[in-house]
Amino acid sequence: MNRRIKIGFIVLVVTVLLSNILPVRLFIEGLFIRYHFETKNSEFQYTLIANKDKVEGMKNLFKEFLKNNPQTNDTVLYRTFKRNPLKFWNWRFYMTSDMYDYKLKN
Repeated sequence: MNRRIKIGFIVLVVTVLLSNILPVRLFIEGLFIRYHFETKNSEFQYTLIANKDKVEGMKNLFKEFLKNNPQTNDTVLYRTFKRNPLKFWNWRFYMTSDMYDYKLKN
């Protein structure tokens, strides 16, 4: 019984490690994963496509929006997507990606 637990634990750890490798994650999630960001009143919206867009591009567009709309009170950008703990292959991405630094919009 003790040996079964050890083997099961090793299989679980190896599965989590292998599933966090980018090609495996892309195979599981798909090539064009979309992440949506917006301000509180949805005056500014941006959809980031994984593997194509960068967060820096969104930040630059948001700065441009704020510069062109100085009257707006919408100065905070939120993400509209949640972390899904059941997608264990994304755990490393959840911890390292700067997309998750933005507060979640309810």
